[in-house]
Amino acid sequence: GTLEGHRNWLRKAARIAEDSGNEVAQAAVAANRASLAVACGDPEARDLVAALPVDSPLAGCREHAARGLCNAADAAVWRGAYPWGQELLSAGLDLSARSGVPYIEQTAQATSLLLDWWTGRWSGLAERCEQFVAATADMPLVAADGNMVRGLLAFAQGDWGSAVHWLTALGAPSL
Repeated sequence: GTLEGHRNWLRKAARIAEDSGNEVAQAAVAANRASLAVACGDPEARDLVAALPVDSPLAGCREHAARGLCNAADAAVWRGAYPWGQELLSAGLDLSARSGVPYIEQTAQATSLLLDWWTGRWSGLAERCEQFVAATADMPLVAADGNMVRGLLAFAQGDWGSAVHWLTALGAPSL
């Protein structure tokens, strides 16, 4: 669907969650709204991210807040907002570690590989990518960023064979 269509669905979901009184459902919708807002450069993005229930007494709310922070970090990094992406990533990693949500932690680690690539922190990055890809072998979509960054490093170094290997690995995005 269109961007406006997604926004409309999220507005409806927010109303339904609000009417339900279910705080975990509200947190789930809030995480999705915040992530989409960052991805689109929405002027409300910072307010939506700041409103995530990071200090909720409910574990489910904190998990959704961690997911929202990490997804917003990924969106910020893809948009080139590296300092904000780093800030969101640190907060999201901290909250996901404290909440015991390994899947969210792993997606955040993928974002950190992208951030390191784009900000020129290449020292040890190839090894970190390879370790990440090995650790997430059972989750090809999560491993994809590690494959891509490792392939881009090989490409930048003129190692064509290695670049092709990593960039065409299972789960890597189509380039």
